[in-house]
Amino acid sequence: EWLPSHTAIIAGRRPRSANERTPWLVHVVAAGPDAVASVEYETDRARFIGRGRSTADPVCLDTDEPLSNSVGAVLDPIFALRVRIRIPSGGTSTVSFTTSVASTREAAVEMADRYDDPYAAQRALDLSWTRAQVELREFGISPREAALYQQVVGHLLYPNASMRAPQHELQANRMGQPGLWAMGISGDWPIMLATIDSQDGLASVRELMRAHHYWRMKGITTDLVILNTHAATYLQDLSDRILGVVIASTEAGLVDRPGGVFIRRIDILSAEELLLLRATARVHVACDGIGLGRLLDLPDVEPMPGPTFVPRITAPVIQHSYATADARDTAPLAFANHLGGMNDDGAYEIRLDDGEHSPAPWSNIVANPVAGFCVTERGGGFMWADNSYFYRITPWYNDPVTDPLTEILYLRDDDTGETWCPTPAPLPAVGPYTVQHTTGATTFRHERAGIASTLALSLAEHDPVKI
Repeated sequence: EWLPSHTAIIAGRRPRSANERTPWLVHVVAAGPDAVASVEYETDRARFIGRGRSTADPVCLDTDEPLSNSVGAVLDPIFALRVRIRIPSGGTSTVSFTTSVASTREAAVEMADRYDDPYAAQRALDLSWTRAQVELREFGISPREAALYQQVVGHLLYPNASMRAPQHELQANRMGQPGLWAMGISGDWPIMLATIDSQDGLASVRELMRAHHYWRMKGITTDLVILNTHAATYLQDLSDRILGVVIASTEAGLVDRPGGVFIRRIDILSAEELLLLRATARVHVACDGIGLGRLLDLPDVEPMPGPTFVPRITAPVIQHSYATADARDTAPLAFANHLGGMNDDGAYEIRLDDGEHSPAPWSNIVANPVAGFCVTERGGGFMWADNSYFYRITPWYNDPVTDPLTEILYLRDDDTGETWCPTPAPLPAVGPYTVQHTTGATTFRHERAGIASTLALSLAEHDPVKI
């Protein structure tokens, strides 16, 4: 719903049960005196991004046309507000976008009214700074430490090869999550593995306790595994000191609990279990008393490059003849629309010209009792074995707008070095594509500069093998 008096969009989601309250969301823009036109808005993601596009290249930015200013119940909703401003030479301008959640529509409208003012956004930022200082004082950490902990936890959520085990260890591991259960670790949360071999590393353990508490208070659940690598002795002095540091911290109640702290000794782990733990951990920390900051100084691990390709012809060969690969591609179709119809063989045939897309994914599901795959008119989708929900071999994205592909083939002309795909996405070639969906198979046909390709995707009748 558009609120013109507040330049805001509000939305409510219908309750999914009798005792669920309707949540409300509000998105408001405050442009101040520099605005030169009325605010435009969009609530339909498909109209904003465009079929087969992405937020990096949305269709709404192709032209200077205004947004659709549409509201109502949409299948794939977004909040998009556009405001045009004029900035004087040498001057500055501020535009504030605010997104808030409310429990009632009245509260959402009140929120829109409050933040339809640039000064309200600045006041919110000032109050946020004050609250952050109070939180840091309660946590007992400095702003520099908080910034460090935020950087480190990013590598737990999005792994970095430089902070994980070497590639050969990842490939050598043959155990799975049940192997972690034997060590008392669920494996449901990202794992940080901290190794310590002397009392000099106890300061690092204390810092890890503060970091783990900070992450937990911010809603990020991680398993911190402290691995004692000191040679086994009868007194176990280092193990006792590690336990003492953990018990004295705020994380004492989370020892050996999911999302908590686990203290293990290397001498009681088998070689296979140690390899599994190292391969599963997303961040490795050596407790040496220096601090977590050294993690961010590790050099990035560059992927192993393949052999350098040199085209056989240095000057590109430009050919302008693009023909379809088969004369049948021009035959009339039954029940035809402007993109496709049924051909004489009983297949559904789709004909796409340069840059053309169907309004939604036109899919084919090919499956036998033990495996299957989904493919759309843009290219390979995803494959599964046994169960399409639990055992996906390649990822699936439930996104009919961008329809990202996870199984991709590339073709390269070794004479010119030009690269394209035998499918309409993600790297289309010049010229039309013909796609045929039939029982048990999908075929893509294309011809580029005299190079014709036919890609047929199918499945073995009884085996989990994609062909």
